[in-house]
Amino acid sequence: MRTPQRLILALATALTLTLASAQSTVGIAIQDEPSSLDPVETIQLTAYQVLNYLMEPLVYIGPDSNPHGWVAESWTINDDGTVIDFAIREGRLFHDGTPIDAEAVAFSFQRHLDPESPSANRTGLGTLETVEVTGPDTVRFTYSAPYAPVWTSLASPFYGVVSPTAVAALGEDFGRNVVGSGPFELESWTPATGFSLVKVDGYTSPRIDVDNQGEMMIDRLNILILPEEGTRVAALETGLIHYGDAPRGDIDRLREDPRYSVVINEGNNSYTMLEVNPFLAPMDDVRVRQAVAHALNIEDIAFIAYEGYATANYTPVPLGNTAYREAIGEEHGYRQDLERSAALLREAGYEKNADGVWAKDGEPLELIFWTYTLPNGMKGGQLIQQQLLDAGFAVDFQTFEVASMIGQLAERKHHLNFMWWSGWDPIFLTYVFRTPGWAGGYQNPELDAILDRAATELDPVARQAIAEEAQIFLLEDVGVIPIGTDWSVFLTRADLLEGLKLDALGFVLLNDARLTN
Repeated sequence: MRTPQRLILALATALTLTLASAQSTVGIAIQDEPSSLDPVETIQLTAYQVLNYLMEPLVYIGPDSNPHGWVAESWTINDDGTVIDFAIREGRLFHDGTPIDAEAVAFSFQRHLDPESPSANRTGLGTLETVEVTGPDTVRFTYSAPYAPVWTSLASPFYGVVSPTAVAALGEDFGRNVVGSGPFELESWTPATGFSLVKVDGYTSPRIDVDNQGEMMIDRLNILILPEEGTRVAALETGLIHYGDAPRGDIDRLREDPRYSVVINEGNNSYTMLEVNPFLAPMDDVRVRQAVAHALNIEDIAFIAYEGYATANYTPVPLGNTAYREAIGEEHGYRQDLERSAALLREAGYEKNADGVWAKDGEPLELIFWTYTLPNGMKGGQLIQQQLLDAGFAVDFQTFEVASMIGQLAERKHHLNFMWWSGWDPIFLTYVFRTPGWAGGYQNPELDAILDRAATELDPVARQAIAEEAQIFLLEDVGVIPIGTDWSVFLTRADLLEGLKLDALGFVLLNDARLTN
């Protein structure tokens, strides 16, 4: 096996990092390779992390928590909140030199709405029904009902505007050669290694949350795929990467080193959970789902999965989500209670066999449990497996690369899977749990009706009440088994790079970034 030092040298070679270019090259790390960069094909966080530098959405959320124009210069909304007319900012170009106009904006959103080509991100557009060109630089968005999270939705790079010319020319290859209009353009994607992005000459930004509204002050951004924590630490220490999520096991050491700056956010908008498949017996019995939930000690699971940098969370939303209320988890969440777990299984017709495993009609109660091979998934998954075994369940424990696992979820050949999500708005619940579910998992028409009311309610107090109703429904029906919110631990090489900023949604802006050495 390669040592981390040898591996990062191999990565540097693969991405053609020379001594000359290193002076204007910034490196970051992501933990896994996305399956695609086409916004209609992926909802993976790692794709989001790359698209954040390549794409420009219609709006961004400013430090005042309000929407501000980006590709769109302005907009008007009709009285009942169902029609938004956008004026598109003139004179902007895609990376291929073609213009960003009303036709391009309409095309980008029609890709998501097209029933013949189901978009992985269609759910995030809520009640949006049509997008029409109403002039050379004007576009009309028509909703079937008011959509409360419209602005946070449209601010995502998953809804960035793409070049129609490039989509037509590249076809199925567009996902590996995505063409947007952001401050960087994609130069190359080396499989299993990473992405090389180069700054766009003459780029300008309308954002008011940055000082530099011109082209980037760094020439190149290299995004390396480094799933192993030891390799990421070695890359940080050699200066091959300059910022990113800090490896949990090294935080105490790194924060004592003056070369590094560490920022920890415990109220993060991330969420780790066990997704439940209620369509495969025996998990189609709510008593079995409840028994599983009572078999687990999520305090220990959250601690082990994130090496102490997480908060156990008994609710179906992250701590940083505006719908989070601790009282919901206190009253309706599940704590480890092995006696209650056993009682529920007996009520469902199970008894322990000679091997100490719950069984019915001679068949052991076996749970097919999937997790991904990233460190948190393996550490948390192994502890979950052990706790289920200790509670008398048989467990078929299977591990996958992230993209491989996601690609199989909709087949519903498993009972539980370990998953990580993020979301700052109550619409998070719709993305994950509304029929058909983000990957064919839990779904229930009663919950759908609640979520639809939340999505169309514009009064924030009333919307919060509906979001709480949805969370209680999910917990009582065990549509998910919450685990925790991992803390955001952001690390920079402060001795090499300055000027990084986080936007209102927590993603890195490089407009003001510059290398100091």
